[in-house]
Amino acid sequence: MESYWLDPHNNDLCDGGVTVAEFETEDECNFAAYLLSERGINSAIRLPARRFDLTLPQVRVSPDDESVARGILAESVTVAKRAEYEAEPEYEPFMAPCCLRCKSSDVVLESVTNENSWRCEVCGARWKETPQAAEQP
Repeated sequence: MESYWLDPHNNDLCDGGVTVAEFETEDECNFAAYLLSERGINSAIRLPARRFDLTLPQVRVSPDDESVARGILAESVTVAKRAEYEAEPEYEPFMAPCCLRCKSSDVVLESVTNENSWRCEVCGARWKETPQAAEQP
C-alpha cells in the first residue's frame, strides 16, 4: 500500500469510508488512527457534526481496508505503545510569514527549491527564505 500522510480530520474517508471503531473521545480516535497508520492503513476521524449530536467520534477507513483495520484495532495495546504515541510531537499548523515590508499576512508562496520564494499580494514585495532561516524561532 502506498504510504502518504493524510490529515485524519479532513480527507475523503470521512464521507466515503466505513466506520471501524467508535470511541468516547477524539484522543482515543487519534490513537487508533496512529495505530492504523503504523501498519500502512490510511484513516479518517469523523467527529459529531453539531454541538448536541449524540454520535460518538468514529474512525473510518477505505472499504478495502476494513477487515485488516478491525483486526489491528482488536489487538491488545501495550503500555509502551501508548507511551510511544504520547511522546509523538504535536505539530503546529503552518503559518505563512508576514510581509517584511508592509507586515501584511496576505502572502503567496511562489516557489520552493533550495529556498522558499514569497510575494506579498498587498505591496508586491518579494523575498526568499532559506530552510535554515525558516527553522529558527
